[in-house]
Amino acid sequence: FEEVHIDTSEIELEDDELDEPIEVAGLDLPKGDDAFDN
Repeated sequence: FEEVHIDTSEIELEDDELDEPIEVAGLDLPKGDDAFDN
């Protein structure tokens, strides 16, 4: 059972890592809009 718990923790960490790059991409989107306005 403990092994399964460790696996779940690893998956949770991966999800957090994926959330970070998505946030950065979101910030990049508004920047592109600004470039278009210029």
